Amino acid sequence: MPKPGKRRKLSTAEKLRIVRQAAACTQRGDIEPLPRREGIYSSLLTAWRKQLALHGSEALAGRKPGRKPKQDAKDRRVAELAPRRALLA
Repeated sequence: MPKPGKRRKLSTAEKLRIVRQAAACTQRGDIEPLPRREGIYSSLLTAWRKQLALHGSEALAGRKPGRKPKQDAKDRRVAELAPRRALLA
């Protein structure tokens, strides 16, 4: 069990292992102890299964939390001119 107050981060391999274990459950009621044993919510398991079905194992990789930084006009202009500069170099 993780310590209280600490957020647990699962690797892509761990998430994939848990989803595969869930897929291997064939009898009614087999899947219920799995999230409890792994210390996750059943809704999280459902979300991982959906991500895996839609986008493959790359979708299970963790992402940086928070909003993406907004680009101002200067950043957009630099990104626009970068391919030109690569051609001149």
